[in-house]
Amino acid sequence: LEYKPEPVDLNRSLEETLEKYKIKSRVNISMQLDKSNPVVISSYRALRLIYSSLIENSIQALESAKNPQINIETRKYPDKTILTLQDNGIGIKPEHISTIFDLFFTTRKGKGRGIGLYLVSNILEHQGAKIRAESEVNQGTKMIIEFPTQSTN
Repeated sequence: LEYKPEPVDLNRSLEETLEKYKIKSRVNISMQLDKSNPVVISSYRALRLIYSSLIENSIQALESAKNPQINIETRKYPDKTILTLQDNGIGIKPEHISTIFDLFFTTRKGKGRGIGLYLVSNILEHQGAKIRAESEVNQGTKMIIEFPTQSTN
């Protein structure tokens, strides 16, 4: 994936990516987006790939949920911008949380390849951002991405 850093409107790139999921998914997706329209230095294409990978993972985790829900939030702080994506799916076992970003790690034996979160993590790291996960089994998972605040002038 070619990475060409440029100022990207985080909210707009999220909204554009989510359009296809609102139409084709039974999952209720809600967004609480920072009204200051945070801009991050990234790649528009890379961000769309990251969002798609995280949303696809959430949708898979929600396959058996009665009221499948994904909540997405952006929040701008003086030193960083945070994007969170939280679902109410099956969650991740505590013993797996430290390895979910490893290449070829998957809990979906025979279905997953263990490449998506590895790529997400590496793309974000290359951009100076960080990703981490919080999860409870049968309660859901929250992915937290921290983008550093950088001058866009």
